[in-house]
Parts: sequence; structure tokens; C-alpha cells
Amino acid sequence: MQTERSSLAKLSPGATDGSRDLFLVLPRGVEDLATAEVIAAGGHEPHPTSGGLRFRGDLAAAYRVCLWSRVASRVLMPIARVPAASSGVYYDEVRAIPWDEHLAADETFAVEARVRGDRALNSHFVALKTKDAIVDRLRDRHGRRPDVDRDDPGLSVHVLVDGSEAQLSLDLSGEPLHRRGYRGATGAAPLKENVAAAMLLRAGWPAIAARGGAFVDPLCGAGTLLVEAAFLAGDVAPGLLRDRFGFHGWRGHDERLWRAIRDEADARARAGLERLPPIGGSDRDLDAVERARDTVEQAGLRGAVSVRRAEVADCMPPPDATPGLVATNAPYGQRIGGAALPALYRRLGETMKTRFQGWRLALLTADAALAGEVRMRASRRNTLYNGGIRCELLQYTIGEAPGAASPPLDGGATPRPGGRGRAGS
Repeated sequence: MQTERSSLAKLSPGATDGSRDLFLVLPRGVEDLATAEVIAAGGHEPHPTSGGLRFRGDLAAAYRVCLWSRVASRVLMPIARVPAASSGVYYDEVRAIPWDEHLAADETFAVEARVRGDRALNSHFVALKTKDAIVDRLRDRHGRRPDVDRDDPGLSVHVLVDGSEAQLSLDLSGEPLHRRGYRGATGAAPLKENVAAAMLLRAGWPAIAARGGAFVDPLCGAGTLLVEAAFLAGDVAPGLLRDRFGFHGWRGHDERLWRAIRDEADARARAGLERLPPIGGSDRDLDAVERARDTVEQAGLRGAVSVRRAEVADCMPPPDATPGLVATNAPYGQRIGGAALPALYRRLGETMKTRFQGWRLALLTADAALAGEVRMRASRRNTLYNGGIRCELLQYTIGEAPGAASPPLDGGATPRPGGRGRAGS
């Protein structure tokens, strides 16, 4: 059939070394961190683009990025680019894709569609046409059809319509990668896990931890920063707690290869957690403290990370600790507000200056006026997005003038396969 030849000609090419096109979906502003992760995982030719990072890699690199990326949201594997000038043409082209290579007829699947640009096209309609084409292809060839499961699909198909063409990809991550599997109930302003990791990487935490510096979060909330700090310092892959990724429902999945990569990560975590520096957090709210303790427990860090109830003004460095990093996602009024916030920021600044000389402070906030209440001058600034909120990460070297020597920033890339070093993807 001409239609099938047309579609097959546009399938994403593989290479003789087994590499293929891959795409990381990212929060804005972390492309350089993701590039370091991709290279460390064995990927190559990384190229930042709209919404993320394109790169090439073999199946092992794709698995490592799924397991080790601390900043990515999803890992997509493009499988075809098809014309989408009309619904009929689009249906025929999608139906001609050899879905048998990707999805078993008795497996479940789901389709997520996005439409870019000003084209008047409904994404739900695109998802339905895609679903119909996949079902019809497999039913005609096997006499049975896969079922759609939007909540827990065996395989997720991602569609991006851009102008007169559509890119179809398999979602190798499945559930978004920022959902590590350790966090339960959160407060009113949860910090996404991948944003927390980006904060720590920007602040140079891997290098600070490597030389024994301690970590403190005086406004720890649900404990996300505490766990991400421990995972980074302990060489723990952020996806290690997850039982399942999107590639588990893909017919091209290599379970033996995946198991070897997972076993290596298990061994690295066991070794790394034996050398954790002091890590602790506090919060004035008892409910937050209980949530943080549950988070630490779910992450398998009981006994390694401490959480206590305390006001910011009562925050202290761990006993005999090497000066390290204070990092916190302070309330900034968009989801948690009130007249007491300026005083809270002032107390934070005063506590840092009186008790944390020689430490570094990394403060995430969306309110520049509140940040000014810390009454220190930031030596570094980075933009990060927590969900849809544009935030600024402000870094201070406590007790030193801005511009004085400070620990080098480190992208925190995951050590190359087979190597040992700082984790950071």
C-alpha cells in the first residue's frame, strides 16, 4: 500500500550502533543540567529545543536517563512523523505505522495529544483519531484489540501536532519522572521533586556533600529537598523506588538489559548511603514535620535524615558539622501568604548570619521584595519554574562578600556507566 510505504519512510531512524532519536521533556531553565545527565548516561548529540532536549542514544542510554534523570519530566522516543493536513490523511498514516512492533494486541494503552501553534484543532480529537487508528490496525491483523486505560496504561503514546505534520512518540517514562515514589500528602505549596533537584545542582550541593558538608532546610515542609539532597549525596538514582516505567509495556523492552542497569544502581545506592553527610530539616508546623518524616521513611532514609519541629529562629547547624548548604523553598505569597512573611524572611537572614557563618544559602522564592528582607546580597541568581510559577533561586555565601571564593557549581551529572563519582542526574 502506498500509504504504508509513506509512513514507514518517515519512521525515526535507528543506526548501526543501535542509537535512536530521543527527547527529554523538561521544566524551563534546566537544559544545561539535562545535557550533563544525558552525556553521563551514554547519550550523545544533545540539542536543546522548545520544551526540552533532543539527543540520540541506544536503549541502555534511554533506560539510564529514565532511572537517573533528576530534572526531566518525561523521556519520549519518536517513532514516526506523519502528515496531518486532514483527519482522513492523518488516520491512514497512523494506521500504517507497524504498531505490532510496539504494542501487544492484549495490552492496554493511552494517547496524549498536544497541538502547537494557532491551528484550530482540538487535542482530544487528535487523541481519538490516533486511538482509532491503533486499535483498527491491531484488530485487523490479530482479530482482537487493545483496550484504552487512561489511568494506568501499559503503553503511552504521545502525539505532537505542529503545523501540517504530527510527531508520534512512545513515552518511555510512563508516570512523570518527578514522581519518585516517596512522597505522599503535601502541603499547600509542594515543590516538585525535579525542581528541588535542580535547586541543589545549581547550588553546587554535589561538590559540597563530596567534601563532607552538611545540609539543612529550616522550612522543610513535606521534606522534598531533604530527600533529594540525600539522593544526590548518596548516589541514589531518583527512579530507584519506582516499580514500573513506561517502557515496561513496550514490546521492544529488553528486561535483561534493564535489570543489569537497575542492579548497578542498587549497588551504587547501598555504597553511597553509607557515606552521607549530616542532613536535617525543621519546620514550625507540626503537620509539616509529620509529613516530612513520612516522606523520609518512604524514601528509605530513616535514621539518615533528621526532621524536628522548630522555628526558623531556633534553627542550628548539626553538632560538629562541616559547614555546608542551607537550602529552602520559602513561602512567597502566591499559594501561602500573609503579613507575617516579611518577618519570616528577616528571621531567616538573621539566623543565617548569626549561626551559619561559612555556609551557603540557596533560597527559592517568587517574590523579590520578600527576598530583600533577608538583607544579604545574592552572589548568584537563576530562574526556575515550580509548576507555572516563575521563581528565582538566590544564592548567598554567608560571612563573605559577594564575589568571594565559593564552592564551584557542578551540574551533578550521573557518573558514566561503570564509573564511580558524584550522582546528579
